[in-house]
Amino acid sequence: QIQANTIEKIEIITNPSAKYDAEGITGIINIITKKQKFKGFSGMVNSSYSSNNACSGDFIINYKNEKINFFVGADYKKLVNSVVFDFSRTYTIADTIFSRKEFIEQTGIRPNPNVKFGFDYQIKPNTSISINNSSGTASNLDKEKSVHNKFWSDHHSEYAYRANKEEANVKGFFSSPSISFLHRFNEKGTQLSSDVSFTHVDGNYSFRSNEFIANKNYQSIDSMPERINSSNNYLRNFLVAKADYVWAINDKLKLETGIEFAGNQRDVALDITNFDYNTNQWLPNSLYSNNYVFRQSIYAGYSQWSGQLASFEYQIGIRGEYTDRILEQKQKNEDYIYQKMHFFP
Repeated sequence: QIQANTIEKIEIITNPSAKYDAEGITGIINIITKKQKFKGFSGMVNSSYSSNNACSGDFIINYKNEKINFFVGADYKKLVNSVVFDFSRTYTIADTIFSRKEFIEQTGIRPNPNVKFGFDYQIKPNTSISINNSSGTASNLDKEKSVHNKFWSDHHSEYAYRANKEEANVKGFFSSPSISFLHRFNEKGTQLSSDVSFTHVDGNYSFRSNEFIANKNYQSIDSMPERINSSNNYLRNFLVAKADYVWAINDKLKLETGIEFAGNQRDVALDITNFDYNTNQWLPNSLYSNNYVFRQSIYAGYSQWSGQLASFEYQIGIRGEYTDRILEQKQKNEDYIYQKMHFFP
């Protein structure tokens, strides 16, 4: 997350060069943050509150001297959603017309606290290093949902009623450290830079459903309602490491080259259980439960030449990416493998 008050400007690159990932080949949004210009301590505090009890707040404290720029901050957001649906459906099966009236009421609360800190250190006038970290909750959510259904047909004058009560909870934690290095060789723009970032997400999504036959007041008259529990545990690790070299021959000619590695691993364990009234126990649903492991490694390199002839600016480059991907389905013991080399001019 990037706080709005730290953004200097936003650039939209509609024709990205070979330097950028192939995923952004149709366009890239480049967010440029503000640079601390004043020495000593500085800071900023923001807060907001809305009529539906949603609120947010953040602060950041910064210290800067000749060689170091240090910051620490935190933010908290609580989003509150309330949704109501009321609609009717009519459909025909064979020669019978069925009608259904459905009313859905849903509320959700999403509290998310986060903290961040980092520093920039000027090793030499032309050499600097930056270290940052952001940690907090990953899209926490508490949601309740009630569904009321009323059924009838043109062949039956009596109404049938069903209701469903649902609860969902999302709990998670993320941490995203990064380190950057920059060395400028001259004022023309020749420089060497490297960046390493890592993102770790560990979370759980749980869901509970209780569907039953009801009376006209949508109170349960069902001795054996359909009860379902599901738990989705997920783990994600994402690592990106890259190095770029720019050789500025003069003010108009420039050669850029670089390498990049992106590793992505996701583990998902989906467990679904149904309540069995014969044994009075929760039994696993083997039809829908499954464990997935996704691993992907992308090895990339690029080189591009840019310059200007008279009033005509040009840029020539190529990017190569080798993708090594595997998706494992633990329950079925099946693997889906994808390995291929791609080139992007």
